[in-house]
Amino acid sequence: MHHDPYLPVAFWIAAATASTAVFLTAYIRWMPTRSTKVRVCFAPLLAGGFAFASATVKDMRPVELLSMYTLGLLGMVLGVLGRQKELARLALDQERNGRTADNRAPFGMVAQFLVAVLALGGLSLYVY
Repeated sequence: MHHDPYLPVAFWIAAATASTAVFLTAYIRWMPTRSTKVRVCFAPLLAGGFAFASATVKDMRPVELLSMYTLGLLGMVLGVLGRQKELARLALDQERNGRTADNRAPFGMVAQFLVAVLALGGLSLYVY
């Protein structure tokens, strides 16, 4: 659905930049090892690629693309807020032992992450 944007593209560029900084700052602090810190740095690139691909397929305007990217990254931060120690423990265990049934994220953590990402992702469709 195309309508006049509530917020200008310049706002969304600044917001996307800020959300990238928030995401990287949070996740790099929370990750326990150098390799896990490096891996999380790829998330904004993947999110940007996903947003760009979605925008291309769905003929989205820049404000729609930027709002989706911005709120999606913030959703990923809010999705694990309060669970940083658990996230670090799981990341370290998975790095040492690979992914196993014993080191999967618990249901509550997965639910919190999904609710945050989907809620803010859905919100991105209305705030631009």
